[in-house]
Amino acid sequence: DKIRIDTVDSYQGKENLIVIYSIVRNNNEGPENTIRQGFLLEPNRLNVALSRAKDRLIIVGSKDRWADSTTLSKVSNVVDQLVEKGSAKVVPADD
Repeated sequence: DKIRIDTVDSYQGKENLIVIYSIVRNNNEGPENTIRQGFLLEPNRLNVALSRAKDRLIIVGSKDRWADSTTLSKVSNVVDQLVEKGSAKVVPADD
């Protein structure tokens, strides 16, 4: 009962010490096989997802896929600032 796997929608009003948030997308569509952001573009859902951790938030996904001029790009900018301050870390995937 110490580990919960849930959706963003079910986490409204709840918190955990550590939250692992997966934003891995696998829905290639379109002429250039672009990955659609889907509900990740909805600021209210993203707010719930990013504000549920009491101590540590781990985001699993590709920062390169966070489209410009979206809420995720704003999150990316904040992550970059936190990395500069030493408060966050971006771990590249092994190729």
